[in-house]
Amino acid sequence: MLKKITALFISFATFIACNDGGLEVENIDFNGINISYCGTLDLEEELLFKLNDREALILELPNAFFTLEEKNREYTIPSAAQLTYRIFDEKVTTTYFCSLIPEITPNVVNSYEAIGGKLLATSTLNSETNRYDYIIELQEVSFALNETERITNLSIEEFGTLSFNTN
Repeated sequence: MLKKITALFISFATFIACNDGGLEVENIDFNGINISYCGTLDLEEELLFKLNDREALILELPNAFFTLEEKNREYTIPSAAQLTYRIFDEKVTTTYFCSLIPEITPNVVNSYEAIGGKLLATSTLNSETNRYDYIIELQEVSFALNETERITNLSIEEFGTLSFNTN
């Protein structure tokens, strides 16, 4: 009888310890990964993204985000800028985001919208190159993974640096 109770207890413990097989996200890390965009970078660019194998961090910028002036700016996420974290079933490339006809694969396994955070942009004129350099940072970003779980206080010190000619 004791063996049956022990086996039943182990089976029950195993059952409640297992999840539904879904992907659990503990950390989002895109520091050190180059920023990507489609085509030739210009002042009208509104979609920037970072790719890390089967993950993508997608930043949708407000209209007229880039200007040829030295300025520090702060925008709130998600009201002024949108940030999305996606997990795919296989490696994702820039072609997925930049094709005129959207690709069928890879498939999105999970997609999480940021529910809070800051987008910081610092633009400076580089007198040596005669270009404006934009440093983009993300701070205090929170993603809702489900109704009870969140990833909070995510920061990407340098989402990316982009440069524009002054003329």
